[in-house]
Amino acid sequence: MNSGEIYRLSGRPPLKTILLLSIGPLCSQITSTLYGIINTFWISKYVGEVGMSAVATVVVWEFVARAFGLFLSIAASTQISSLFGKKLFDDAKQVVCDLYRVALICGCIVPAILIPAIKPYARWCLATEETTKMAFRYILPQAAGNALTCIFYTNIGVLQAEGRTLLVGIIDVVALGLGMGALNPLFMGKLKIGIIGPSISTIIADGVPGIILTILFFCGRFGTKPELKGLIKPFNKHTFQGLVVGSSQFISQLSTAIPAILMRRVMGKSLLDKSQYDLMISGLNVAYRYTTLETAIILGICTGFLAPGSYAYAAKLFKRYLHLSIHLNWITLVWCIFTNILAFTCPRQIAKIFGHDEKFLEWAEKEIKAANWAAFLMFIRFTLQSMLQSLQRGKRAMIVSMTSSFITCLASIYIIDAIHPHQPEKVVWCFWLASCTGLVIGGALIFKPLYDIIKESRKEKISASDEKSSKDNKSSKDGDNEIDNFDDSQKDKDVEKDSAEESKNDKIDEKQKEEAEKELDNLDNISKDDEKGSQSP
Repeated sequence: MNSGEIYRLSGRPPLKTILLLSIGPLCSQITSTLYGIINTFWISKYVGEVGMSAVATVVVWEFVARAFGLFLSIAASTQISSLFGKKLFDDAKQVVCDLYRVALICGCIVPAILIPAIKPYARWCLATEETTKMAFRYILPQAAGNALTCIFYTNIGVLQAEGRTLLVGIIDVVALGLGMGALNPLFMGKLKIGIIGPSISTIIADGVPGIILTILFFCGRFGTKPELKGLIKPFNKHTFQGLVVGSSQFISQLSTAIPAILMRRVMGKSLLDKSQYDLMISGLNVAYRYTTLETAIILGICTGFLAPGSYAYAAKLFKRYLHLSIHLNWITLVWCIFTNILAFTCPRQIAKIFGHDEKFLEWAEKEIKAANWAAFLMFIRFTLQSMLQSLQRGKRAMIVSMTSSFITCLASIYIIDAIHPHQPEKVVWCFWLASCTGLVIGGALIFKPLYDIIKESRKEKISASDEKSSKDNKSSKDGDNEIDNFDDSQKDKDVEKDSAEESKNDKIDEKQKEEAEKELDNLDNISKDDEKGSQSP
């Protein structure tokens, strides 16, 4: 890891750090969400409402398939950035190799589960036989190519750990933009391969950049430089810690998906007029896509927080960690308030993006509103979970996911159906009820770790002030010493000057004495000569 990566994680002010590091994840999340929305648009155009119903029936399983990739992304992002904070760079290289191996394992698990389950599930949801066949064709390529998706998300997590989130965003925008703007109309419009087209374009969008990034990592083009021999070494102990933290994200995805699977069954049974099943499920697809967009922005900000948050905590920069957490929560709160207002002021206009049939619009409008009664609280369970992940509290984050997304959703589906029979749109209330539970459970679980960080940040502040005062005292002492040294040197100079003057005066006196003696000698010689002259006549 070089100074550039350290600067990206901890060199800027907290707000600027989150905003800059969130650009890439936001681009990824928005593009991914728009990809699903535009997929729905192409399917509506080329296949019709039966195709939309098929996608709405199995979109939850698509969500499960990608959950394995997101699990690896979070494991890589949190653990590798934490190892960077602890200066364990060799361990970070091995963790990357370990996660590649886990990605291949996940790529085998997903098709083994999904391919046999899709048709029985669609029939269980009371879907028609035509819808069931379309649903199976739609999910098949994504299940078979899931290993490429998992490798792609692993690389994304490593890049985020290095603070290269903008690069992540560019890769996603280019890949998914090519898929939804070029490949989808090519496969469905020109080649006319039907509902299987969007799934093939998804695998291409994941696989091509995933393979290229893997090659670049092993060639040493980034800060983390894994080695091929690491693929046959034993698993590093830090890998398991990362998988525990990442598993909270995986449980969160599954906790959302499993109740959604059951929700379709309950809504289908609750519907009196079974002929409206496709319309109801198509409307549910619109509500689901809208809440996915809401969640996408929250997850993008949370992803931008994870790497610098993990680094700050590992490096014991507690005050910085608190500032990062505050910015994480207020930004996502503002977004949730905005989307909540939008859902209640113009739900029909949102639904018209996907279709114009009057009965379809009625269902979509009811379901959009039902899903967003307390959407302003949606952010809290995701931000608290991300904070727990950055603190390496994977088990606590998992509890938040289980209680809010799984237990609350599952229980509320059946309770709401019992209280409001034959009103299937009200079953969608389970979305915002999960947010309320996340606030309570997440707040209780984050309280103690956050309180400890606040205490440590105060100590950090006191130690910083003490260090500053000690530096001031040291500088003042150094100043006094310099003054004393200056005075001493000045005294020495004065003494030297006096001694030099005395020696000079002594030399002058000696010289004058010598000259006086010479004059006396001359006078004596003159007097002697005078005496000799007087005696000679």
